[in-house]
Amino acid sequence: PTAPKAVETVDFSKKEIFRTPRCVFMLLITVLSGTAFASVSPTVAAFLHFKLGLRPAYTGLCFIPQNIVYSIAAPTFGYIADTKTRRPLFVIGFFLMTVSYTLTGMKALFGVTESLWMVLLGLSILSLGVSASMIPASSEIVATLRRRGFVDSYALNGAVGGLINGAYGLGLFLGPCIGSFVFKSFTFPQMEAVFAAVFAVLFVGELVYVCATTIQEKQSAISTRMSDLDAAIQKSPLLMGPVF
Repeated sequence: PTAPKAVETVDFSKKEIFRTPRCVFMLLITVLSGTAFASVSPTVAAFLHFKLGLRPAYTGLCFIPQNIVYSIAAPTFGYIADTKTRRPLFVIGFFLMTVSYTLTGMKALFGVTESLWMVLLGLSILSLGVSASMIPASSEIVATLRRRGFVDSYALNGAVGGLINGAYGLGLFLGPCIGSFVFKSFTFPQMEAVFAAVFAVLFVGELVYVCATTIQEKQSAISTRMSDLDAAIQKSPLLMGPVF
């Protein structure tokens, strides 16, 4: 991606981000993604050790596939968001996170006893989902503000970057706290089932938003082309009838 223009906007401030619902939603998604990613360590590790009987050394090895998948998926989804498209990535991310928590919460949802392969597969899918839903968030905020008329400046990108990092840091703080509290209050499958329900709602909501926005943009593009065609016909009267 190209560097932002050196033109600074005098009227822009961080308040504009919080006045835009789409931007606020992206920040909340970043907090939720960080929370989901950070809540894994204290909950899954305890579940693997106490419920599945894994020794601490083997418990640590179970997190290797998750980190490998994330290290590959994060730059990949970032490249797609910057060069191709962003909105479908959020839908894909929420869907994958729903699938991930469904796998690890099978006992609470369907009465199926979890196994080690379910947990490992769920952790790997979680890394894909977090990458797809969190990495494009900053680009989506910048694009939303540009559609509102703000210049793609260093001030805008700096404010967005700071808020995104702050939102992710808040998620990393809340993740272990919430995970530990819920793990002590409920069973591990019940906690995973709650997370699955949350991201399922987000998946449906984002899918509806993307479909509605896409249809609206197509209708707007058609209306714009029709207006340009009418203007061209009015400027060229000969085009309105046959030429003899």
